[in-house]
Amino acid sequence: MQEVVEEANRFVLACYGKPETEEMSFTRQTLLAAMVGKSGKAMPSLTSLPPTTEA
Repeated sequence: MQEVVEEANRFVLACYGKPETEEMSFTRQTLLAAMVGKSGKAMPSLTSLPPTTEA
């Protein structure tokens, strides 16, 4: 099961153009900050972000 989780992490990180060594929660945080920081608008939809490491 651990191999499946690691492979899924690599796949999702590749979909978002992030290095495969990055933590999923960190990726989610940086993408959210980039979305909110650029637009200055209301909070974006959380479904547009990758899952957390725990998920």
